[in-house]
Amino acid sequence: MGSLEGFLAERVVGQEAAAHSVANTIRLCKHRLDPRPARPDGVFLFLGPTGVGKTSMALSIAEAVCGNKDAVIRVDMGEFNNPSSTNRLLGADPGYVGHDSEPALVRGLLTWHAGVLLLDEFEKAHHEVQQLFLAAFDEGRLRDAKGRSHSLSNFTVIATSNAGGYSGREVGFGSGAARGPSVEGKIPKELLSFFSAELLSRFDEVVFFQPLVERHLLDIFHSQLLRGLNDRLAEDSGVFVQVREELVSKVLAQADCSRFGARELQRVFQRLVTQPVLSLLGETGGTGELDGVTVLSLL
Repeated sequence: MGSLEGFLAERVVGQEAAAHSVANTIRLCKHRLDPRPARPDGVFLFLGPTGVGKTSMALSIAEAVCGNKDAVIRVDMGEFNNPSSTNRLLGADPGYVGHDSEPALVRGLLTWHAGVLLLDEFEKAHHEVQQLFLAAFDEGRLRDAKGRSHSLSNFTVIATSNAGGYSGREVGFGSGAARGPSVEGKIPKELLSFFSAELLSRFDEVVFFQPLVERHLLDIFHSQLLRGLNDRLAEDSGVFVQVREELVSKVLAQADCSRFGARELQRVFQRLVTQPVLSLLGETGGTGELDGVTVLSLL
């Protein structure tokens, strides 16, 4: 647990402050220093533009804490944008259609007894749906429509959002990854348009994710995209890929990462790097050069 910051920062490029903030809170909870031990192992609101690593941080937390990045219950909160949708979140009341089926959230809680509960795009959920999580954040228990109580004491709860158009700037809480709203009593007006003050006060940390700059994108290109491609090729085909610097610059130039972050970089990488690799593998059986991409045999 001592190297949790490093683990998270290595896997989520450009978000060192966020990794430090998250790791501190999780460490406190895991060592049972939290005065309310029944609560989740950290309740976070991740704020920032799309594609900067909010979801990747959640998956990395599951991998670091549970040893399994699949130990994530992921709920798309945009599907619960009206009051009646609560029955699709926690189940229908007895006598109503759907009472016998288990919603995804409940199935996840029945399957996993520790891990990460990821509430994606939390701001899109209806206010009444958001309020269902007040007790869960505060007491570490969530009750479904069948009356069963599910413990969240071994879960880290993460709500993600780009509410208010935040892009890592300082807003109300101090620096980029600051303590939650209760520290200075400052709640940004933009957030109050999406979440109640009562709900915001339940988060241990409101963590701001920074926009990615060119050095971060270059790091992602080499350490994640290219390395990942080479790891798969080495295992499947016994080859590896080299990429000319001109092509690296071209990929970064064509990726509009200001809007879509690393996701856009990945799309351009697939088009300008992965597709030529596939062409070479199909035409030559493994080696050759095409459009700035060289495929070489490991043998």
